[in-house]
Amino acid sequence: MNAQALHTYARLSGFLYLAVMASFIAPYVITSGIVVSGDFALSAEKVAASETLYRLALTIQLLGCAAIVLLSGALHALLRTVSPFFALVALAWRLGEALLLSFVVALRFAALGNYLQAADGAGATDHESMHLVLSSGAGAASYAAFAFLALGSIAYFHLLYRSRFIPRVLSGFGILACLAMLALVGAYLVFPAHASSIGLTGMAPMFFAEVAIGLWMLIKGANLRHWRPVAEAQP
Repeated sequence: MNAQALHTYARLSGFLYLAVMASFIAPYVITSGIVVSGDFALSAEKVAASETLYRLALTIQLLGCAAIVLLSGALHALLRTVSPFFALVALAWRLGEALLLSFVVALRFAALGNYLQAADGAGATDHESMHLVLSSGAGAASYAAFAFLALGSIAYFHLLYRSRFIPRVLSGFGILACLAMLALVGAYLVFPAHASSIGLTGMAPMFFAEVAIGLWMLIKGANLRHWRPVAEAQP
């Protein structure tokens, strides 16, 4: 693969890293003033009053799932020259993440319908019970997706570390952030009560790693100075 193609895939990956991050942060910002934690009835009223905005937030999340597929393809195209096997395994894990997160979005659309029915005033208790089931399913699927995200990213960051397409300090930090995310997922599975107190703060290292790596790749592309001699020596 020529140098221009590698630079193109690197910059596309950088852009998509940032796009994916934005597509999952923006919906939480949009809905933060709509859903009231611990008050289902009030949340149902506010969601019904802001249905279009809530649907927009969920649609943005669904587009984020599609962007994960594009990101995975771009990273695979960039890094398959380093190790076809690890690049393929990473691609499979990240596609699994996209599938799980799409399922999460589907559950949240179902929760939206449940909110709207509850806002009509019929069977409020039943709707609140259904909300708990849907929320529990979305939470469990989200943590499963986080595990696939961490595993796939470890493989991709490992290949970035080997190739030196980006500074090793960034790819190394990315690997550590993935390990921290895996630890959080493990804690949630084994000690859910304690892990829930950590919340999204446990995702902070991964957030900073992906933003830093995304910005670097978008601006700088791929540094081929170290990798070109290795690639030329390959049969």
